[in-house]
Amino acid sequence: MKRHFTLCLVTAVIAVVGCQEKHQTTTKGNIRILVGESVFPLVQKEVAEFMRLYERANIEISPTTSREAIIQLLTGKVATIIVSRELNEEEKTAVEEYKLPVRSWPFAMDAVVIAINAKNEVSRITYDQARDVFSGRLRNWKHLGGATQAIDPFVLSRNSGTSEFFLNTVVHDTMFAETAKRCSTSVQLVGIIGARPSAIGVVGLAWVNGGVKPLSVAINDTSAFVAPYQASIYQGEYPLRRKIYIMSTDTGYAGLAHGFVTFLTSAQGQKIVRDSGLVPVTMPVKIVRFQ
Repeated sequence: MKRHFTLCLVTAVIAVVGCQEKHQTTTKGNIRILVGESVFPLVQKEVAEFMRLYERANIEISPTTSREAIIQLLTGKVATIIVSRELNEEEKTAVEEYKLPVRSWPFAMDAVVIAINAKNEVSRITYDQARDVFSGRLRNWKHLGGATQAIDPFVLSRNSGTSEFFLNTVVHDTMFAETAKRCSTSVQLVGIIGARPSAIGVVGLAWVNGGVKPLSVAINDTSAFVAPYQASIYQGEYPLRRKIYIMSTDTGYAGLAHGFVTFLTSAQGQKIVRDSGLVPVTMPVKIVRFQ
């Protein structure tokens, strides 16, 4: 019998409460945060709840690519960002060379999914097959067990955290094939896949909706195919997983940025992560099995 899994937070009741007079800046004021577009839906929910709890806090969020957000952080144009990757070696070197006070906190585990139209009969793909699709070498669905129909690959900007992750992990190249059509946003990419039975694309799990379905993925021909469920991501079985980070140069403990970090990593913030279909990383979880 097929078993279904879900995650439950295992916590005592932990509340982020209003602070005493001298600490009020953690729950009031104004800050601007640049957010990697792949996790923007999650961050919108986190910010909305934080501002509901603390009416004197105003957090402005703007979607962008992970690379652009990090550049803005390192050049001092913004103090806080949320992105889907850690700093790369070049960025770490810049932080050390210029003694930049950058701190980073992981608060969620996300999955990068290979998404297709919900009506497409294909259900799984290996790394090699995915590499061939997005490198332009595999061009017909029949080679993946589907209909005799041309494959239409769609990708996000090379600067997006999702594309960087997929290129490094699966494609092992710095660029997608010219046959892969570029989309400016995840909304556009998912919309195209939902409207075209021949389409395939790479997107963050938070953007998956009823018009598209994620493929089960296997690292090689001898590995098991694993779908991107919360339980498989948490247990490390789904291979295309990554952490989401909030980074800030506002390293004081009395500012609104630190208050928001505290909220994200608290039970309240982690519950929003779980309810959004992603995986908490700062609170214990248990797997509930339904027969």
